[in-house]
Amino acid sequence: TENGAIAHKTTTSAVLDLFAMGAASRSRSDEDVILMFKKAFAEGEALAMKCLFYIRDIRGGQGERRFFRVVMRWLAQEHPDAVLRNLKLIPEYGRWDDLYCLEGTSCEDAMFKLVSDQFVLDLQCETPSLLGKWLKSENASSNETKRLAAKTRKALGLDARTYRHGLTILRSR
Repeated sequence: TENGAIAHKTTTSAVLDLFAMGAASRSRSDEDVILMFKKAFAEGEALAMKCLFYIRDIRGGQGERRFFRVVMRWLAQEHPDAVLRNLKLIPEYGRWDDLYCLEGTSCEDAMFKLVSDQFVLDLQCETPSLLGKWLKSENASSNETKRLAAKTRKALGLDARTYRHGLTILRSR
């Protein structure tokens, strides 16, 4: 261990190793993160996915953002069906901006459909979700944020003014 105690290198279960080490992998490369998850996924898809969402869970889990996003992007490329089955859970266990990790993958259209549907619902109610808080703004200083905001706006079928106005309404509520 980090403080010098004797410990086993593995539990001999890839899923348990993922559970034990997943949240403690901030310094690991994306390749190491993917390899750890890939082994767990091969051992048991359902348990690996539950573990992944536990690692991301901002309320009752580990709250690890990077690990989750790296793995979800890999899953979208290699096992898009697993992502699509769990798409609605992403903002529930994490944040709406976690969905941006699916940009440029085969899951992008489904992701923007989920965002679009929620955007419309949120504009119609007095107690919206946190979608408006996490959507990218076109007037940001970061070029990447502006690029994602423009892509989001176009996916929602809105002009720049209407998108900005919608974000303002949602953020005020």
